[in-house]
Amino acid sequence: MYKKISVLLMIMYMIANQVIGEEVKTIKRVSMIQLIANPEKYDNELIRVIGFTLVTDRTSQIYLSHVDYEHNIPLNAIGLSLDKIKKNKYFKNQKKYSIIEGTFNAKRQKSNLVNIGTIEKITRFDIWDYSYDSKQ
Repeated sequence: MYKKISVLLMIMYMIANQVIGEEVKTIKRVSMIQLIANPEKYDNELIRVIGFTLVTDRTSQIYLSHVDYEHNIPLNAIGLSLDKIKKNKYFKNQKKYSIIEGTFNAKRQKSNLVNIGTIEKITRFDIWDYSYDSKQ
């Protein structure tokens, strides 16, 4: 029974790919350290990353940690591509740890000294809730 369902799902996936005409990308879970150390490895990839976010009128970034933000260490940050509407929407998430999903662009940098790359086409920007019930 399970084999038949698996085969059916696989066939449906392949047909959907051919009809849509593009490959469905899977989200790669990466750490800020992996992204900063090897930006070219994740270029044009759909990623999920967790870090300390800053969203203002002038800049939007995700830092490795709040300490990197407090000490203004831009090489430990990734830019976030947000238009004005998204900045207003996500402003409440600023200066908190957040989980972000989007396409990483290793080539887009604000300058040679600021940021390793930029996360674009952001599809998820939520406050990271790391609390859990230890009894489960």
